[in-house]
Amino acid sequence: MRAEESFWAWFSSIENTLFQMNEEREELFFEIKSHLEEMSPYLTFEIGPNREGKRDFVLSVGGVEDAMSWVSQLMNFAPRFEKWNLIPYRPRRKIDFGVEFNGITILPNQIHFHYEKQPDGTLELDLYLNGLEDYSQELREEMVDLVVENLLGEFDKHFRVKEQRVHFGPSLSPHLLPILELPRVVDSLKKVRT
Repeated sequence: MRAEESFWAWFSSIENTLFQMNEEREELFFEIKSHLEEMSPYLTFEIGPNREGKRDFVLSVGGVEDAMSWVSQLMNFAPRFEKWNLIPYRPRRKIDFGVEFNGITILPNQIHFHYEKQPDGTLELDLYLNGLEDYSQELREEMVDLVVENLLGEFDKHFRVKEQRVHFGPSLSPHLLPILELPRVVDSLKKVRT
């Protein structure tokens, strides 16, 4: 039996217990992580709340591009579950009120962007962050990256954005768009390619 089949067989054996999310939650999460790490150290997961008798089970590789194929491979072996929505890669999230990271909040109105379409259908992004000058460049870049991944989801962030550069302070360019427009731009590229 392949490792992927073995994981789903094991998941099937604990799915009802996991769905209930009782006091053994931490122990179950550790077991899931351990089983996933047998295939790849980058595989991770998220579990959503119970909504009308179903929960989301999101498989991810934490944004590690070289490991993205593990999610697809594992999903190819997934059976159907009555109580679970299996979701490959972290999905898009609304960030209307900002993103918090290490106790620091970055608001959508602090980031604007300019993009260039590439021949391969991807984008190169120039992102402009206003504010947060008290923090290191590395932390600010990490926060901008987190905003982009939340807006686009893990898959589009890594396969639709070829390159991104972060600039600090206001830009003089009148052609900048608010960061909340980024999903629309990416989706318009998908429509052109299909």
